Amino acid sequence: MKKDFDTGKDQDLRNLLRQLPLQEPSSDFTDSVMARIDAEAAGQVTTYRPLISPWLWLVLVLLLCLAAGSTFFMDMGSAPGWFNIPDWSQPLRDMMGKIATIELSKPLFYGGLALAIAVYVQLYLLKGLFNDSYTTA
Repeated sequence: MKKDFDTGKDQDLRNLLRQLPLQEPSSDFTDSVMARIDAEAAGQVTTYRPLISPWLWLVLVLLLCLAAGSTFFMDMGSAPGWFNIPDWSQPLRDMMGKIATIELSKPLFYGGLALAIAVYVQLYLLKGLFNDSYTTA
């Protein structure tokens, strides 16, 4: 495209632009622009709306607890497979006995501890920072 461009026209345009006087902004130009920005920013309030509602979080936590708790009732000794029906007939004391005998390995314990710390940081510390800069609707 540059090959097709007429260099004479380019030179004429450059000369015309050089002859134009430079315009200086007024002395209060920056102040007036900043005043407009401040007025516009004051009129806009960003409202925070969570992506996942609290009711949905409750349902997700309940489903997760149900799935984790159902592992204590499953009888995997008789017929191992993907779709075994859990044996829900065991009494509550048997379940408590199984919970008491669980031994966690160190990597599982430290991984769970790291997850708990990460959740704490996200829910409480970062939420406090965001509440300072957003208003809830």
